[in-house]
Amino acid sequence: MTLSAATGSLMRVVEAALTQRVATALAKAMPPGTPVEGRILQSAKGQMLVEVAGRSLALHLPGQWTVGERLQLLYLGGAVRPAFLLTGTVPHPVADHLVLSNVAQSLLDLPRSAEAGGIRGLRPLLDGPPTAGGQIAQTLQQSVTQSGLFYESHLVAWVQGKMPLQNLQGEPQNAALPRVVPKGLSTPHEVTTPPSATNQAPARILPDRATGAMTYMQIADLGKTVANHALVQPSADLASLVGRQVQVLNQQQITWSGPVWPGQCMQWTVSRREGRARDHARPPAMAMEAVAPHWDSTLTLHMPHLGNIQAKLRLHQDILSLSIKADQVAPLRAHWKDLEKALQALGLCIRQHEIREYDGE
Repeated sequence: MTLSAATGSLMRVVEAALTQRVATALAKAMPPGTPVEGRILQSAKGQMLVEVAGRSLALHLPGQWTVGERLQLLYLGGAVRPAFLLTGTVPHPVADHLVLSNVAQSLLDLPRSAEAGGIRGLRPLLDGPPTAGGQIAQTLQQSVTQSGLFYESHLVAWVQGKMPLQNLQGEPQNAALPRVVPKGLSTPHEVTTPPSATNQAPARILPDRATGAMTYMQIADLGKTVANHALVQPSADLASLVGRQVQVLNQQQITWSGPVWPGQCMQWTVSRREGRARDHARPPAMAMEAVAPHWDSTLTLHMPHLGNIQAKLRLHQDILSLSIKADQVAPLRAHWKDLEKALQALGLCIRQHEIREYDGE
């Protein structure tokens, strides 16, 4: 299959049939989101024997392939049936010089060019310093939700009539596509975003690790729909975005960095890890333990009067631990009671806190 013929098969999810031992070894050798190259060893009736990372894998690939052709793949994980995202083919080398496609080069450069799940804001969220804390929260949430990292879940919401079409059209996946409704696909009735959507719980922010495979199956189905309306080859930026989606699913972490308002930049990282919480409403002998996530959040910025500031928060249900580092600690300590009251008004119980000098770590 030539590179031009393969473009119609880009962004196709393929699964490998492996023994448990080989699948486990592969999962340990490569974290999800790793770009790899495959080489066709055998080809017969859609089932290909492909060499990937020194192992021979049986893959079901679309179209016709010849022995010796090389593929660009993105490892999606899978302990039982490992899955790969087929992003294209590798051109044959000329004079021992390998030339990669834009998509492939973007995937190879991903670990060097972007943090895991990174979102870089190019424009200030606000025109000036906020008069209320809710202003930053609302615009920051919009920047994260419109980043394209959650595009597939937004597709589901649109089909269910819970999200307007223009929200989808504003995401990076649709930047190069004509704004048309696919033939034969009725448009769900337009709805306005419900107020509850802007106040959703943190658990709705990060995608569920268990649904990662289904997410990328949806990407593959999207490619078929797009092909019926416009011949659009995925760009290097889109390939990078897919890689970041895999990293978010795997690491359960998002980083946003950029200007909050003109002249004021910040970096914000939020991550989730599983934990167990005890039901304190019952007597100790009857208390039930249930799975509850821990949320870790780190905010780093430089302010004119306070200098460098780094705030680390750990939230488990309504229990908050807070650590603040700053160049100027005296003003923060003097106003700690005001911050404590504001946090308690949100229903949070502060287990511990500290305010100390910024050490750069």
